[in-house]
Order: sequence, then C-alpha cells, then structure tokens
Amino acid sequence: MKRASVLNKQSIRRDRGKDILLLKRVLGQLGFGMIKVFLFIFALGVISLAFTYGYKFLSLSDYLKLENIVITGIDTNLRQELIDSSVIKDGESYLSIDTYRLKKDIEEHPWIRSVTLKKKFPDTLYINVEGEKASAIVISGEHSYFMNNKGVIFKDVEKNDCVDFPAITGLDRDRIEDGKFLKIAASIVNIIQIEDRPLSPEQLSEIHIDDYGDVTIYFNKLPLKIFLGKELLNRRIHLLKHIIKNLDDNNQLYRVTYIDLGYSDRAVVAFNEKVI
Repeated sequence: MKRASVLNKQSIRRDRGKDILLLKRVLGQLGFGMIKVFLFIFALGVISLAFTYGYKFLSLSDYLKLENIVITGIDTNLRQELIDSSVIKDGESYLSIDTYRLKKDIEEHPWIRSVTLKKKFPDTLYINVEGEKASAIVISGEHSYFMNNKGVIFKDVEKNDCVDFPAITGLDRDRIEDGKFLKIAASIVNIIQIEDRPLSPEQLSEIHIDDYGDVTIYFNKLPLKIFLGKELLNRRIHLLKHIIKNLDDNNQLYRVTYIDLGYSDRAVVAFNEKVI
C-alpha cells in the first residue's frame, strides 16, 4: 500500500509539471502573438503617418502645382466665366483636385450640357465641355425659357440674354411639362434648318401650337400665315419649300396671305383677292 501511495504522488507531480510546462508554452505563444499584433499595428501607424506627411509634402510641392487649365468645346466668354466661378484655380495642388465634385459643379451651369475631365501629370487639367445651344424660346404667359434642339428646356430667359431665336407659343405649363409638344416644335426647327432657301431658319419667327396640337408657323419676311396641321410635318415643310419657291419665281409670294397644308392631297393658297 505504501508503494502504491508513493507512485501516485510521483504521478501527480509529473502531471503538475506537464501542466506548468503547457501553461508556460501557451503564455509564451500568447505573448509572442501579442508582440506580433503590436508590431503589425505599429507598422500600420508608421505607414499611415508616412502617407499623411508624404501627401501633405507633395500637396505643398511646387512641382505638383496646377499650372494649366485647358477648356475646350465652348467660346471664350463662357470659358472665362467657368474659370472665374470654378472651385478650381491655377496654383492648386494637382493631388487635391476632386474631379467628381468639379464635374458636378460645372454641369450645374445652365449653358453646360455635359463635362469630361482628365488630369495629366503633373500640372495640367483638361476640361472638355459640351455646351447647351438654344434652338428656340418657349413663351408661356409671363415666362420665357430657352429650349435646345432636342426639345428640352434648360434655362429661363434673363434680361441680358440674347433672344434672337424663334418663339414657341400656345403651350400652357402642363403641355410644356408633358414634353411632347416641345419635341414637335424642335423637330420643325431642325427640319427648317436643313432645308435650302427660301425657307431660311434665320427668318423663322414663330411656331404656334394650339390646343389641338395643330401647328402654324410664321416667317419674318413673309407676310403670311402657314398652317401645317399636326401630321407628316417633315413632308409638309418640304412641300412648303417648293410652293414658296414657285410663288417667288412668279413674283406672287408677297400677294399671299395664307397657306394651308393641313390636307393630305392638296395645299390651299390664299391671295389678297382669291384662294387657289
């Protein structure tokens, strides 16, 4: 019995020794792991500081100062206006240019349709601008708006704006917001612009669209009313060109008061004295 007791005590001591060695090993591994984590975090901090101070140093460096802003696609006056009003200035750091924000700011200008930006290292910013071009002026009540060749209103007419454009009349606010009639008006302007004389786009004075969608047009130097209706506008404008040319060749144009192209098979021309 005594021998068994002694053996048991030796077995307990060996087990305790193994536990202590295991504990030391675990603590050692844990400590080594903590050291590695600490070193990793420390390295990240050093790298972060290096990037921060490096970026700050480069931002202040004369080598990366923005020296050239190249703007294309628009006229000189609008170009200078963009430079004067832009958040980007000559001498700003090349690295600090936020192209997304700059593009958004420029496209808020009413005469700008879209912008493409490109940075060229180390000191140049290219700004390619697609400007808005007025095709006509939409008049509704006391309000007037610029419309482009797609039939989209993009700006209110202001006091100092050039207003030498055809007028679109007869549309209330609801029909303007519908957009369908503006596209019809834009298509008429576009068709007349590609026609040869005597239909001069510079002389197009007014496009009136009534409550039924019927279109009537007027020209500055033609003292007559031209009714197009609401269908086959392309064909009817092309026919109008030939009618006006024929009348002009026969010295009858300035006797005409009214041309009705609303019929599918004929045109009606009204003179001072009679209708043919």
